[in-house]
Amino acid sequence: MKMTLRIQSWILFTFGTVFLFAGCATKQAYEGSPLPRESVAVIKPSTPGLVNLAVILQVDGIKRGFFEEIAEVLPGDHTVLVQVSTGFFPVTIHRTKTLSFNARAGHVYRVEGKVSGGKAIAWIEDETTNEVVAGERQ
Repeated sequence: MKMTLRIQSWILFTFGTVFLFAGCATKQAYEGSPLPRESVAVIKPSTPGLVNLAVILQVDGIKRGFFEEIAEVLPGDHTVLVQVSTGFFPVTIHRTKTLSFNARAGHVYRVEGKVSGGKAIAWIEDETTNEVVAGERQ
């Protein structure tokens, strides 16, 4: 049976849409029933830039899945392993950095970063207050 171009395009569009929305998944990084958004803190990666990209690899020593970009955590101390990348494919540089901070309920934290001078430069910024809570903004 031959697939028409129209059917192939529809299939590709459908799978692309599913992967796009799956990439925005939020993962509960604590045990128990889900809590209301105002009772947890959210840790998310920055919006990918043209050259720089920060990806959350682990939260509190637990690896993140491929589509688990956003983590909901309980208030308190947390450690985040970040991979920062700089460059254009096929020439990119990847480095990792560990950041620790105290998360507050109801706050959203954005992980930012880049590679500079061969080293990872990364920080976590509180979107609610615009305060850098871990690392050093560059």
